Amino acid sequence: MINLKRTTIAVMATLISVGGMSVAASKAYASTEISGQVQCVDELAVEGVWIQASSGGSGWASLRNVEASGYTKNFSYSLPHGGAWTVHVGCGGSTSDWKYKPNGNATTTATYQSWLCITPDDGVPWPEPNDYCMKD
Repeated sequence: MINLKRTTIAVMATLISVGGMSVAASKAYASTEISGQVQCVDELAVEGVWIQASSGGSGWASLRNVEASGYTKNFSYSLPHGGAWTVHVGCGGSTSDWKYKPNGNATTTATYQSWLCITPDDGVPWPEPNDYCMKD
């Protein structure tokens, strides 16, 4: 009878412990909706936006044209674990074969951020790397 009580108490303690961990984990990994705007200079269309999440859960952002040319697009994405993030943007080319692939030059924890993406097409000598996206 004593062994049965010990086993029952141990099982209950384990269940309580596991339940406590799952509650803590869900609080630590709260989803965050982010959005913003990206613009490729030099009349290059925005072909895609990849959100690089520091806490995991990177993926493709949803895009919406701001104007008909496609040089500027609004984006949105749900960061599954919140935290810091940056962008990788496709400027020019096509959705499957980007001409330039500027990366964000910083991370942010903001829920809204605009990015201006510089590419070598403008003829201005930029410091290396010569294609990047900066917070606007």
